[in-house]
Amino acid sequence: TLAFAPPYADFFPDANGIYPDNPFFSENPLALRDLATNRNTINRYIQSFGANFRIYSDDKSFLKLSLQGGVDYTSASSLVHLPEVLQFQKNAANPGEVIQGRSSQFNTNYQAVLNHNIAVNKSNFASSVGVVKLRQKGENLLVRGQGLSNGLIRANTATVQSILAEANTDAADFGYVFQEEFNYDDKIILTAGVRFDRSTLNLQQDEFYAFPKASAAFNIHKFGFFNVGFLSQLKARVAYGETGGLPQFGRTFVALNNVFVGQSSGGALSTLDVDPNLVPETAQEVEFGLDFGFFDNRLTLETTYYIKTVQDLLESFVPAGSTGITSILTNAGSLENRGFEISLSGNVVKTSNVKWDAFVNFWGNQTELTEFNVPSFTRGGFGAGLGTYEFAVGQSPTTIVGTPALVDGAGNPTGRFTVYGDAQPDFQLGIGSSIT
Repeated sequence: TLAFAPPYADFFPDANGIYPDNPFFSENPLALRDLATNRNTINRYIQSFGANFRIYSDDKSFLKLSLQGGVDYTSASSLVHLPEVLQFQKNAANPGEVIQGRSSQFNTNYQAVLNHNIAVNKSNFASSVGVVKLRQKGENLLVRGQGLSNGLIRANTATVQSILAEANTDAADFGYVFQEEFNYDDKIILTAGVRFDRSTLNLQQDEFYAFPKASAAFNIHKFGFFNVGFLSQLKARVAYGETGGLPQFGRTFVALNNVFVGQSSGGALSTLDVDPNLVPETAQEVEFGLDFGFFDNRLTLETTYYIKTVQDLLESFVPAGSTGITSILTNAGSLENRGFEISLSGNVVKTSNVKWDAFVNFWGNQTELTEFNVPSFTRGGFGAGLGTYEFAVGQSPTTIVGTPALVDGAGNPTGRFTVYGDAQPDFQLGIGSSIT
């Protein structure tokens, strides 16, 4: 509302507390601020548990069973009240509006892992195999009442009552985990593993998808040939890993919507469809790092460079209107992230009575849509008039665009807007210290 109001407009109430109407837009922003209610109350309960059982143990090896789990329960209530004295309510057929919401989310997770460790001379082998399970159940109800009277702020007392949203969700993920770690005299550390995951959110609910990982680290300062007096640590590392991205609940199946035909209730196919060849998103990341320690590790420097690509992006496209389908979920393309992380920390003061630590973190990331098989589109914000995000090949999804719309050499609209900036910062910097 403020964006469409000139700076000289007077929206303050008079001596009787009555707010003037806004001649430039549909509502007085100060009246909305002072008279309307928008309240949310959230209660959350989080609990975790764990147990370890040592099955076998001797001087050089052991076998252990690790059980872990957790519960995350959230209940929320919301209230939006728009009194009948507001400008855009006075002109409504049933002035005075209330929207009440109730929602709950109950998440559980469990994992059981067998760990086997064996030492052979200067080498150590650690093997892990396990299962993981995640369950997410949610309920949501949003009701609306229009035409309030007698000062009551409840939907069931309104003249017109309606349900804006009602949804129950239930999703489950299940996976197997395998990992092997090799450590030679704390000089060479190698790790390799793989997860096999399936989810009811995927189109193919019973299919397992593999996500491998591997890493290597070399503590160069522990090798005999290394002898640099002031350099107490030099570690080189490289790592690679994959993970999956899941669709939103309800986007991988065609639902039946309630309709009324004559005087009877029935069902009609949703206008949302899904690509029959849909696969989960896959994120692949490789990173390289060098860690330094100076003066008996009183000063440490950690540097990392990474490249992360996301393939088979889950996006929707709009087919021809004659199909009767408004949106089809498909694998639309890929994007790439490149970034760096630098961390410098040190013990400024270290005595028997006083310890002062300080750090500086410096990092940055650049994102680019490298492939996009659907037409470019905008999303989020308040539209092109106030700025929105644009998804297009060759730029970041956090690119901010707005009016005026662009035209080609012949003056024809291109469907694109003027680029004003990027919500993703060029770099970020953090500093801190602690004194004990």
